[in-house]
Amino acid sequence: MRVVRTKLSAGPAREVRLVDDDGGPIEVVCSFLAHLEARGCSPNTCLAYANDLLRFWRFLSEEALSWETFGPCRVRNLRHRTSASSKD
Repeated sequence: MRVVRTKLSAGPAREVRLVDDDGGPIEVVCSFLAHLEARGCSPNTCLAYANDLLRFWRFLSEEALSWETFGPCRVRNLRHRTSASSKD
Protein backbone atom coordinates (compact mmCIF):
# COMPACT_ATOMS: atom_id res chain seq x y z
CA MET A 1 0.00 0.00 0.00
CA ARG A 2 1.32 3.44 -0.87
CA VAL A 3 0.47 7.06 -1.63
CA VAL A 4 0.78 8.00 -5.29
CA ARG A 5 1.03 11.54 -6.62
CA THR A 6 0.19 11.98 -10.28
CA LYS A 7 0.80 15.20 -12.18
CA LEU A 8 -2.30 16.23 -14.06
CA SER A 9 -1.79 17.17 -17.70
CA ALA A 10 -3.15 20.71 -17.34
CA GLY A 11 -1.33 22.97 -14.89
CA PRO A 12 0.79 22.33 -11.83
CA ALA A 13 -1.89 20.35 -9.94
CA ARG A 14 -1.24 16.85 -8.70
CA GLU A 15 -3.72 14.14 -7.90
CA VAL A 16 -3.04 12.25 -4.67
CA ARG A 17 -4.29 8.67 -4.36
CA LEU A 18 -3.92 5.72 -2.02
CA VAL A 19 -3.36 2.44 -3.81
CA ASP A 20 -3.15 -1.15 -2.62
CA ASP A 21 -0.18 -3.47 -3.07
CA ASP A 22 -1.34 -4.32 -6.61
CA GLY A 23 -1.59 -0.65 -7.57
CA GLY A 24 -5.39 -0.57 -7.47
CA PRO A 25 -7.02 2.48 -5.93
CA ILE A 26 -8.60 2.29 -2.50
CA GLU A 27 -11.80 3.88 -3.74
CA VAL A 28 -13.23 5.31 -0.53
CA VAL A 29 -9.95 7.07 0.27
CA CYS A 30 -9.43 8.25 -3.31
CA SER A 31 -12.96 9.70 -3.34
CA PHE A 32 -12.24 11.61 -0.15
CA LEU A 33 -8.93 12.92 -1.48
CA ALA A 34 -10.63 13.97 -4.73
CA HIS A 35 -13.22 15.83 -2.65
CA LEU A 36 -10.44 17.73 -0.85
CA GLU A 37 -8.79 18.59 -4.15
CA ALA A 38 -12.12 19.77 -5.64
CA ARG A 39 -12.63 22.06 -2.63
CA GLY A 40 -9.29 23.68 -3.41
CA CYS A 41 -7.31 22.32 -0.49
CA SER A 42 -3.57 22.79 -0.66
CA PRO A 43 -1.62 19.93 -2.28
CA ASN A 44 0.30 19.62 1.01
CA THR A 45 -2.98 19.24 2.91
CA CYS A 46 -4.13 16.50 0.53
CA LEU A 47 -0.78 14.75 0.85
CA ALA A 48 -0.90 14.95 4.66
CA TYR A 49 -4.38 13.41 4.70
CA ALA A 50 -3.23 10.70 2.28
CA ASN A 51 -0.29 9.79 4.52
CA ASP A 52 -2.49 9.72 7.63
CA LEU A 53 -5.00 7.50 5.83
CA LEU A 54 -2.17 5.25 4.67
CA ARG A 55 -1.19 4.68 8.31
CA PHE A 56 -4.84 4.09 9.22
CA TRP A 57 -5.35 1.62 6.36
CA ARG A 58 -2.20 -0.27 7.33
CA PHE A 59 -3.53 -0.51 10.90
CA LEU A 60 -6.82 -1.88 9.58
CA SER A 61 -4.96 -4.44 7.49
CA GLU A 62 -2.74 -5.56 10.37
CA GLU A 63 -5.77 -5.88 12.67
CA ALA A 64 -7.85 -7.67 9.96
CA LEU A 65 -10.51 -4.95 10.14
CA SER A 66 -12.44 -3.03 7.52
CA TRP A 67 -13.11 0.68 7.73
CA GLU A 68 -16.83 -0.10 7.98
CA THR A 69 -16.33 -2.15 11.15
CA PHE A 70 -13.77 0.12 12.81
CA GLY A 71 -15.36 1.62 15.90
CA PRO A 72 -14.70 3.28 19.25
CA CYS A 73 -13.47 0.09 20.89
CA ARG A 74 -10.55 0.00 18.41
CA VAL A 75 -9.45 3.60 18.87
CA ARG A 76 -7.22 2.76 21.84
CA ASN A 77 -5.26 0.24 19.74
CA LEU A 78 -4.89 2.75 16.93
CA ARG A 79 -3.77 5.55 19.27
CA HIS A 80 -1.26 3.25 20.93
CA ARG A 81 0.15 2.18 17.58
CA THR A 82 0.41 5.72 16.19
CA SER A 83 1.97 7.15 19.34
CA ALA A 84 4.52 4.31 19.44
CA SER A 85 5.45 4.82 15.79
CA SER A 86 5.83 8.59 16.20
CA LYS A 87 8.49 8.02 18.90
CA ASP A 88 10.68 6.02 16.50
